[in-house]
Order: sequence, then C-alpha cells, then structure tokens
Amino acid sequence: TISTLRHNGKDYTLEALTQKVMAEADPACDRWVFEAQQEERIISFVCKRIPLFNYINIYGRDITSEKQAKDNLLASERNFRVLAENVPGVVYMWRLNFDGSSRFEYINPRIKEELGINEKEVE
Repeated sequence: TISTLRHNGKDYTLEALTQKVMAEADPACDRWVFEAQQEERIISFVCKRIPLFNYINIYGRDITSEKQAKDNLLASERNFRVLAENVPGVVYMWRLNFDGSSRFEYINPRIKEELGINEKEVE
C-alpha cells in the first residue's frame, strides 16, 4: 500500500501526485515517466495517454534494486579507474569476440609513459 510519496522534494498522496503529474503533462506527449520515493523504495511510474478514451494509464513498479545495482556498478567502475590509472605500468582490457574480431576495451593513460604512445594509437 502506498501512503505517501516524495517527488521533487515534496510529499504527496498517490492521488495528489497523480493529479499533479497529469496537470503538468505535455499534451503533445503520449508517454512519460517519473519517479517518486516511498520510504526506502524508489517507484518508477510510466504514464500512457489513451486519447481515444480520454484517460491516462499509469503503471508503477519498484526500481529500488535496479537503482542500487546501477549505483554500485558506477562506484565499482570509478574505483577500477582510480586503481588502473595509478598503478605503475600499463593496464588494459582486451576483448576477443566470438566472430574472431577483437578490440581494446580499456587502456590506462600510463601507456604514454611506458611505451611512448597514447590510447588512441593502440586502437
């Protein structure tokens, strides 16, 4: 049961938030998305205008775990870059694809110091 939702720093009932979003919706848009927070959960609402019947369908789903996973991935990538860019030596990731093609996914900037070339020259 959803009692209070926080959207753009303000608290709303579900009904009040729905009315606000509908009132502010661009009439030219037939679909839009907004997010709100309920306690520790993040809810994504997809709104779909149904002009033939003059109403709007609103679907909500809990995206808390997706948001947390995305935040964790971004933090992990930042940590990797800090580590890879500060180790003494060249760090790279190279991908060999099933079709036999390959490419460098990542090369740290130290390649310039160590080998005298930049990341772009390797590709």
